Amino acid sequence: MPRKPGASRFRLNLLPALPPADVQRLIDSATLCEVRRKRPILVEGRKAISVYLVLAGIVKVTMMGSEPRRVVVGLIGPGEVFGLASLTPDGVHRYRCDAFSDCTIAEVRAEKFAEIVLGIPIDKLRTFMAMTMSRWWWGLPIWYVRAAHLSLKDRLVALLGELSRKFGVRDSRGTILNLRLTHADLAELLGCARTKLTAEMNRLGAAGMVMRAEGRFIVSDALRAQLESMVERRQREIELKGISSNHD
Repeated sequence: MPRKPGASRFRLNLLPALPPADVQRLIDSATLCEVRRKRPILVEGRKAISVYLVLAGIVKVTMMGSEPRRVVVGLIGPGEVFGLASLTPDGVHRYRCDAFSDCTIAEVRAEKFAEIVLGIPIDKLRTFMAMTMSRWWWGLPIWYVRAAHLSLKDRLVALLGELSRKFGVRDSRGTILNLRLTHADLAELLGCARTKLTAEMNRLGAAGMVMRAEGRFIVSDALRAQLESMVERRQREIELKGISSNHD
């Protein structure tokens, strides 16, 4: 079993104000495991009993779309938490989580997580979730996957934008992705053929939106602006569909 890290070396991005002593309590109560790249961590539909902290590596979160095709709905990096379905009344995983890179994961039982982080018993938390958040909170990603029928180009722009937001470092040329990714890695994340991904990347490169230097991709501000425009456009389309449905 790997050595447990000290609280001074680990911060929860979800709860940055959590005192180091409580972070250490979480680590001390956790079971640590090393997960090799591409190995599953969680499978949707199974009973959720624990919360997971990413200590090292990147976790890929996917759901089945409507085509059917598995769609990436998020990437989780060090300091982030997943498996929060264990805190809800039904306690069933809605996502599949796989190790995108070699990972070190800390598994904390839901009861212990609620006690340390929130200071309340798990049954009280689940009652609160049942009365307030759970219906729309866990349905929202499913709604998004079914509604967002994006082209490969738009999905790639969205992915690069998400990667730059979570793993990017600002530079005079744009945002450097602090990850060593290949076209094959990006194709895996998007669930498409590498040749198609490469063709789209070449088009983005020719437009000056993406470049590569020292083994890392650099995302230009123009691509980030295109992503913002795309999100606004999709939001308007969804709103119009909602209005139309209400009048049917």
